[in-house]
Amino acid sequence: MKTSVSLNTVLEPKKQPRKNLSKRSKLLKVLFFCLFTVSISGDNPCDFLKPLLGKSFENGADPYDGIYQHNNPSVRYVEQVRAIASRCYLVDNLRVMGTGDDPIHKPGWSSLLVDTAKLKRVYLMANDFPVRIQSHSFNAGHFQMLFEFHPGGAFTPQGEIKGFVNTVEAYFPEGESYDPIEAGMGGAYDSVHIFASDDYSFRYVAAVHSGSHMFELDLTQAEAKKLLIATFRTATNRNAQMSEKYNTATNSCVTAQFKLLNYVLGPEKRVPPFYETFGPEDLQILFVGLSDVVATMLERHGIMKNRFFLESPTEPIEFLEDYSPKNVIAGNSDEDTQEEIDTPEKAFDQEIEANENNHLNTSNM
Repeated sequence: MKTSVSLNTVLEPKKQPRKNLSKRSKLLKVLFFCLFTVSISGDNPCDFLKPLLGKSFENGADPYDGIYQHNNPSVRYVEQVRAIASRCYLVDNLRVMGTGDDPIHKPGWSSLLVDTAKLKRVYLMANDFPVRIQSHSFNAGHFQMLFEFHPGGAFTPQGEIKGFVNTVEAYFPEGESYDPIEAGMGGAYDSVHIFASDDYSFRYVAAVHSGSHMFELDLTQAEAKKLLIATFRTATNRNAQMSEKYNTATNSCVTAQFKLLNYVLGPEKRVPPFYETFGPEDLQILFVGLSDVVATMLERHGIMKNRFFLESPTEPIEFLEDYSPKNVIAGNSDEDTQEEIDTPEKAFDQEIEANENNHLNTSNM
């Protein structure tokens, strides 16, 4: 006769007899708890993490360097250092400008501290690059998600930054080049979410790409915050990323971003996976990531608020002075310039507050 045993019974440690605590000991514990609670509630909890910002890389140290020897020097997994109640995130391995002879392709690495309550808006970026198939030439796009913050929302050890980018890339050894067909669709590459500072990201665009199509997403503040939290939890979950190989068709720079976006959207706005629908436009975005096709998809599902194009100048530093819409060339407008639209900060939706402690299940995305 089989005996049924609860898994909880097996996993839970046996409870030890509780020792009698003196009245003084109990009083001290209660007092400490009250002081800590008042301190946290009265101040910005992210301030408690600032002393830890950049500690991993002090005095030129790099505790992660040995892990990534012989691999692509511009690719690292994001490492979570601390988090406070889905409000504050401190991570290592933020991609920043390098200090050597090739600061773009051999970047430096730093730390990032983010206050999710100060998120301002979110953009989907498509960095233009030329593609040629036989006699046909066109521009495709490498897709990234840009999170922009209000003052006091994002910091590196060097000071405050406007925002950071999440990019999904293939992970392969140093010296190899990306093969989008045989290796890219054959499960040869691991998938990795990479965080990069806005400074590095726009300098990279200026140096390598002809410009970037910027799609401001039409999200409620609750949806935007939920997207930011989902991005942190996905990027710091290395096992989940390694369990799903990079695939040019089904798990690429664009499809991975839409998986995250679909996680926060209601059923009426979710974008079906491109590899399941196989419509004419979906096939285009599937293989080449055309920015116009993405814009059509975003508009069709009511999640694009604004669109404009950042054109790469001759000098990269000029590109960084202001990446808001007011000084850029409009991508699909008859006017030469487009005024910046700044949405007033709204109260967070009750849904995200009620679910702040629920971890993102990346396997269901």
